[in-house]
Amino acid sequence: MKHGKVPTRNQKELMLKNNLNPKEWLVVKKMADGFEIVNRENEADRKFLYC
Repeated sequence: MKHGKVPTRNQKELMLKNNLNPKEWLVVKKMADGFEIVNRENEADRKFLYC
């Protein structure tokens, strides 16, 4: 399992806009154009791009 960090306030707001519960996701990688998150329970991962 990848070890993630708790999302920042801005990242939480972006997750909420995309209908995801920030309490269920951890930030694994921060990139210039977005960030990668992983689910706490089933380790599913997703990538977000800043608009």
